[in-house]
This record gives sequence, C-alpha cells and structure tokens, in this order.
Amino acid sequence: MQTNKPDIPANILVRWQRLVDIMGKITNSPASLITRLLPDAIEMLVSNTDAKNPFKANELNPRRCGLYCDRVVETKQSLLVCDAAKEKQWKNNPDMEHALSFYLGYPLCWPDGEVFGTLCVLDTQDNLRATKYSDLIEEFQTLVNSDLSFVYQQHSQQQTCLALAQELSEQQIQVRDRANDLTEINIAMRVLLNHREQDKGLLKAELL
Repeated sequence: MQTNKPDIPANILVRWQRLVDIMGKITNSPASLITRLLPDAIEMLVSNTDAKNPFKANELNPRRCGLYCDRVVETKQSLLVCDAAKEKQWKNNPDMEHALSFYLGYPLCWPDGEVFGTLCVLDTQDNLRATKYSDLIEEFQTLVNSDLSFVYQQHSQQQTCLALAQELSEQQIQVRDRANDLTEINIAMRVLLNHREQDKGLLKAELL
C-alpha cells in the first residue's frame, strides 16, 4: 500500500510506456506491464501497446484473489511461472481467464523499501525468450526503481522546502507580534514616565 507517496509525473509515465513496449517486443509477449499497488487493488498502471494485450492502462484488479503480481508484492521476490495449467497453486488464478499461463515478474520498490508494484510479462505459452532475456528485464527493473528513487527524493525535497517556508512564515509572524508588543510596551512606558513627571511637578508645586 502506498502511504504518503508522490504521484508519478507524466514524463516518467511516458518513459515507462516506451520501456514496456520495448520489453514486450524483446520477449515477444502479448502483455508487458508496470503495475501499482493500491490498498485494495493492483492497478495496471502502464501496459504495452499490443493488439493481443488483454489489459488496459489504469485497469484495476482486486487484491488477494490469486494474481501472480500479488505473490510478487507480498514476498518482494521475483516470480517465474512457466505453465500455470500444470501448477496447482496457479491453474485457477484470474489471469488464466485470458489464458495467460506464463508469468515473469519483479518487484518495484520505493527507496524506503515500500512496495510500489511490479514489472512483469505474461504470455499464453511458455515464453523462452522472456526467460532468456531475464537479465535484461532485471535491468529494466533497476531503471524503474531508479525513477522511483528520483521521484521520491524530489518529493522529499519539496516537502522539506515547504516545511522550511512554513517555519519561516511562523517565525516572521512571531517577530512581528513581538515587535508589536515592544511598541505597545514603549508607548505604555512613555505614558507612565509622563505621568511620573507630572506627579513630580505637582509635588514640587505643593512644597513651594
């Protein structure tokens, strides 16, 4: 779940779109995705542009219903399923509705360790090209994690600047209030001194 994390800027999303398109072409897979973890769903944040891809960008799938990506975000470990139809734990998972029996996915994380989502490819058959180029997909994972780190740091710096600006504003208000207090004190002191001088004058007049 994303807690107080920044939104992904549009220019980063454009770069990620190119990345999943390239990844889909290299692995010759119909579905290549970057997903984002939400409190109760997994969002297909970026989806490659392939006519056979059943997923649309920003499509939501419920959490904890047996998705491959659920396992990745829960364990923070990569997952390879060559043929879900032959594996008891995967043969009835929701992605099999699209006959996507092959899955290779990697976790994506913010620099503080919180899971962002996954980078993954899915296919209707055992994808030997995907496993062959798994090292390259891991490099793509590193690139996306680097983008997340950059976005996180930029957001942190902005928050720090806002906090400093707020603190400065509060200090300026305190200084202004203190200056007003001093002005009022000075006025009161002058009035008091004037009264004392008047009292002295009256006392002298009485003594004379």
